[in-house]
Amino acid sequence: MDGRAGFPKSDFESVTNNELRYWKVENVQAVLQKLQATSGEIRSQKLVSFGIQLSTDDQIAGGGATHFVKPTWEQVQESSWSTYAIAEIYRKARHVIVLDAQVMRLDSVDEVDTPVVLCLEKWRTRIWTFQEIKLATDAIFVAGKGFVNFWDLISVLKTKAIPEALARRPGQFMMLRSTFTCMAKTRNTTRIFRDVAYACATRIAGDRLDLARALFPTLSLEWSTSYTLDDGMKVIYEANKIDITLLPLMHGPPRAAYPGWAPATFSGVANAPVCDTFDYGTWTPGGMARRWLTARVSGLFQIPKFSFGYPRSESVDLSLQEAHENRSTGIESRLWIGSISNETIEQTPNVISLLENAVKNGTAYMLYKAPDSASLSLVALFVERFAMATDDEAWVYTTLGLAIPRENATPPIPPAEETQWLLLHENPTTEIGKPMSEQNYLLERRTLNT
Repeated sequence: MDGRAGFPKSDFESVTNNELRYWKVENVQAVLQKLQATSGEIRSQKLVSFGIQLSTDDQIAGGGATHFVKPTWEQVQESSWSTYAIAEIYRKARHVIVLDAQVMRLDSVDEVDTPVVLCLEKWRTRIWTFQEIKLATDAIFVAGKGFVNFWDLISVLKTKAIPEALARRPGQFMMLRSTFTCMAKTRNTTRIFRDVAYACATRIAGDRLDLARALFPTLSLEWSTSYTLDDGMKVIYEANKIDITLLPLMHGPPRAAYPGWAPATFSGVANAPVCDTFDYGTWTPGGMARRWLTARVSGLFQIPKFSFGYPRSESVDLSLQEAHENRSTGIESRLWIGSISNETIEQTPNVISLLENAVKNGTAYMLYKAPDSASLSLVALFVERFAMATDDEAWVYTTLGLAIPRENATPPIPPAEETQWLLLHENPTTEIGKPMSEQNYLLERRTLNT
């Protein structure tokens, strides 16, 4: 188990950041015992207005007798407690103490050993623990020999990552730096949103609703008990209309109910490319406008996957034929090998048949950004052009992980052209997606003609 709690200034006023690593773990346990002993007083003074009872049924360090204070979600749902109120505990705490069973057994206070152990622990993979570290002004990890301050940890990882960054050779320290820097508190609202999207890619929840609900405190949004997962993600996206245009290529989850070009959740992302900071799209009432490298898909074939004679189901592999018009030689093409995530297939089982229909109708396209010269793969959007529209408008079906094909055609296939597209907000895999887009388009045309 792991736990964390905000402690008042009086319990730490004699301990500076430099002294934290030498402060004994027994002192933390004494504070927790004191907290438990006075829980009735705390309940009456601090939590009575929220209708929350203190939960002391979780043990730390596997088998210890010390308990920590934590409201359960059953209590949250049955009371007037809100996700925003929970967030205020972490925002206003002078220190947030992180108690992780394995870190507490770690015979070290090294700023590299600690994050390595945390990467192997459930603490980094649970959706609710993100807000507790992201909102903390000062977070302290309890190790076997003392304390590791979170900001010291970040500083050391940044320093050790410099040689790898200068050599343009991503390594262990750059990965650790990215993993933990996105957990650090910041006032930059754009950075907060991108940190949430990046950090929650590997986080899970026992209740799928928490994949949206647990993000509300960090993003300073107020949750409603009537929200579904789709409702929650829609609120998140509409509150961050500019920043979400950087993240349409997040690969893994299916597309959202609204907007249909964004990921349904941040959890489960296998590849999370973030478009260039200065390459924002534009959120409009009808969709998201931006420029993309464009390739028309003229063929689609599903590739059986076998490993040692047994079928595999991690993803669905596809062979896509890209067509180009050449005035002298006619239509030229090249093959791309790509995959759709298993999560997308499971949650939108009709996506393959819809893609095949789009290819058959000649309205299927791949949209992507120019890859780095050293890249062997990229992520693209598989879209269907909206035939009624006079401009290039499209519905997004899914993301594709693609292997970049070798340029061995004779004559060479010309590079894809960059084209302005409007990615429609409606999700075409739902029954109302396409009809809603058509209705909106006709209403818009009627308005323009009157």
